[in-house]
Amino acid sequence: MRQEEEKFFQIIFEENSHVLFRYICGQLNNDRETAKDVLNDVWEVLVVKFETVADLEGEEMTKWLFCVAKNKIKNQRRKHYYQNEISYTQYQKENRNEGEAAATAEIEERMVMQNCIQNLNPMDQRVFWGRAYGFSYKELSGFCKKSEQALQCQYSRTIKKLQGMMNKEISLTRA
Repeated sequence: MRQEEEKFFQIIFEENSHVLFRYICGQLNNDRETAKDVLNDVWEVLVVKFETVADLEGEEMTKWLFCVAKNKIKNQRRKHYYQNEISYTQYQKENRNEGEAAATAEIEERMVMQNCIQNLNPMDQRVFWGRAYGFSYKELSGFCKKSEQALQCQYSRTIKKLQGMMNKEISLTRA
């Protein structure tokens, strides 16, 4: 790798690594080890696509990196969902006792919540996960390009929407 390419990567890394890591970590339910793996995958894509994205500057580069991160997170969720589905099915077969019913209901509720969150629109997801992982409205306003008051309103509506979706899904699964 040439010296100017190394300098380019170092600048991009320093400007984006912290924010990308927080975003990925938040999207992956604070699983820091998996978030590190996903972030490394994002950097690998940058290296592979260097010729294509070398002309991007500032905000365009950040948007591109977040898009790559979003796709890598989706891939990770698919992989995780598949593993959860297998382990959940195995769990159901192994534990048919009444005492296990509460644990099964909790697992079902968590899976319903994950599905409902994934069915939110992207901006609602961004605001939800941002708040869930400690971003202030002020920090989110810079990232989402909305005022703090608008984000507070959107977060409140997102929570209500999520509660409604979950209540509907849980009542359907238990009926």
